[in-house]
Amino acid sequence: MSIFLIRHASAGRRTVGGNDIERPLDARGLDQAVRIADALDSANIDVVLTSPAVRCRQTVEPLAKIHGVEIELSDELWEGQGGRGALAIAQRLAAADTCAALCSHGDVIPRLLDLLVAMEVPLLGSGCAKGSIWALDTDQGTIASGRYQPQP
Repeated sequence: MSIFLIRHASAGRRTVGGNDIERPLDARGLDQAVRIADALDSANIDVVLTSPAVRCRQTVEPLAKIHGVEIELSDELWEGQGGRGALAIAQRLAAADTCAALCSHGDVIPRLLDLLVAMEVPLLGSGCAKGSIWALDTDQGTIASGRYQPQP
């Protein structure tokens, strides 16, 4: 099984003083969301969890539709939350042998990956570009390895 960590697709620039949770994907991001869904079409995803940010929800909407699953919101995946909560979610899903997609932000995913490195989980590749995917492979209920997939 795999757990896919997806960085939200392109959403343009932050607004100063605005409510960043409401920032939507831009045209490029909407295209990336479709390409992410296509790239993970054969993954048999059972669960889609996302940050409450609109840009994250929009990133995984095509993916959830293809797999016929509801999108679940998780505050642990919201930016500024660090990686521990996201790691706990990934570990819980690995232990349950669940194929899942988690959509988060450019600060949370690298922190989660740092925690995996500290746990001596081998990771192949590097990066966390908007619209990219980290595939975490599981084995016997634990996260065994990870590999970076640039934007599809």
